[in-house]
Amino acid sequence: YDVQGVFMHNWDQQEESGVCSSAADAETAAWVCKKLGIPFIELNFVSSYWTDVFQYLVSEYSRGRTPNPDLLCNQHIKFGQLLEACQTKLGPDCKLATGHYARLLHCSGGGVRLLQAVDQTKDQSYFLSQVSQRALRRAIFPLGGIHKSKVREMAEAAGLTRVAGKKDSTGICFIGKRNFQEFLSEYISDRPGRFLDVDTGEVVDQHRGQHLYTVGQRCKLPAATVTAYYVAAKIAFTPDVLVCGGPHHPSLYSNTVHTESPYWISGRPPQELVNGGAFECEMRFRHLQPLIKCIVTEQNFAASATTGVTGNADATAGV
Repeated sequence: YDVQGVFMHNWDQQEESGVCSSAADAETAAWVCKKLGIPFIELNFVSSYWTDVFQYLVSEYSRGRTPNPDLLCNQHIKFGQLLEACQTKLGPDCKLATGHYARLLHCSGGGVRLLQAVDQTKDQSYFLSQVSQRALRRAIFPLGGIHKSKVREMAEAAGLTRVAGKKDSTGICFIGKRNFQEFLSEYISDRPGRFLDVDTGEVVDQHRGQHLYTVGQRCKLPAATVTAYYVAAKIAFTPDVLVCGGPHHPSLYSNTVHTESPYWISGRPPQELVNGGAFECEMRFRHLQPLIKCIVTEQNFAASATTGVTGNADATAGV
């Protein structure tokens, strides 16, 4: 391959703080490309990210739902507009290689299957589950068959000392080190409500808004007498939140999950569903959550799990 480095700017933090945090990352990327002797360019997708990812994120959180911005970014920006920009600049036959820990299986019929990475502790296939079949055909995941420790060794051997020992990136890119709840409150007005004990119905405490909490989250409630409360549910059409005592409370588990219209990477559902039946699979509802055996039926696209599922908040992706 003829390789060219590309850095994408998705968030203009300089408008908020006067400091551009992505500038340091861009400089590091340029340094790596210089060490490798390959060209380097920077592309700006701030406007697209705001429209296609962030505004949807804020809208969903304001409704009490919990979407995943990484899935949206990969679907619309990285493997959408970035791929299109690269094809425009470098030609329609170019491919997009990223550092995602995932693998691709190219089938004889021309289709592509998305597989988990060899390094299960770093697998990122969950975040790629909404990427189109067309984009996956142009994608390359060089790290999918390598363990992270080996990647660091290879970077060290190549003289990339500035990145070989770099800490893994975590969290949402546009938030950085800021408190997530305070960040959301900059864009969503508070709608105060009550924390209600799921067992007794009693008011445990007050809160500033459902958008600040997600199902399964531990709540620090100064007025609570129980040591630890967890969010069990958000009551629709009200500002109230149901909480339960302890991380293993029955209200945190469910055996059946109903989904919105599913996205099939292959472009079509499994034959079992086409024939009106059900098919067995394994699913997870959070990144790196242990896979759970499920039976999926077409009626309301229900997934029945053999064991209790936790943390399946509204708008959470089941993969």
